[in-house]
Amino acid sequence: MKEVKVNVSKPYNIYISHDFNLFKGLLEKYKCHSLFIVTDDTVYNLYKNYFNQIPYIIGLKSIKPGKEAKT
Repeated sequence: MKEVKVNVSKPYNIYISHDFNLFKGLLEKYKCHSLFIVTDDTVYNLYKNYFNQIPYIIGLKSIKPGKEAKT
């Protein structure tokens, strides 16, 4: 899992991973109360039922798959 620290007036971390178990562990560890998910259309379509079950989602953005869309 990759962790990116965002240093702004209220710092936060971004976690990047393909492992949903690690993701679930982070939710429990940090007692998340708000969550914004960025994924691509392929992953969203494969796991949309899972995304719908995650508590505290305040938003979800699905982008086109491919490197061009992720830059």
